[in-house]
Amino acid sequence: MRSQTPTLRPIVPADLAVFFAQQLDPVANQMAAFTAADPSDRPAFDAHWQRILSDATIVKRSIFLEEVLVGHILSYVESGAREVCYWLGRAYWGQGLASAALALFLAEMKVRPLHARAASDNLASIAILERAGFVRTGTEQAYASARGAEIEETLFRLDR
Repeated sequence: MRSQTPTLRPIVPADLAVFFAQQLDPVANQMAAFTAADPSDRPAFDAHWQRILSDATIVKRSIFLEEVLVGHILSYVESGAREVCYWLGRAYWGQGLASAALALFLAEMKVRPLHARAASDNLASIAILERAGFVRTGTEQAYASARGAEIEETLFRLDR
């Protein structure tokens, strides 16, 4: 695994074309599991991101490797708990970028506790969260659009 240093910056509307292209990847959708019902529906994608971009309570960052936009990382409040989630284009998996980007984001995002979740079979994302200090707090069943079924997801919490 090459260790590279990403940078973060606030998401701007011009980033959305890359995010849309990344979410069309069927392998990435299968891995993420909890995705849009129809990843190819551009109007639904645009409406979803318009809500994100206009919500000041959501912390949203684009992840860059040098000048290349490789993904995004967000923190939002769900059911009273602040959560973090991220997405990297598949071409950038396995390079340590998600771990490095999450570390940068956590240094910026001082709110604790933070929560996260991952499909229980997404071992790479689970490892990224645990390396960042997130602790498993349990599991729950939830409907995963990308898989068309209820699956188990692992829940995490970061207190430090």
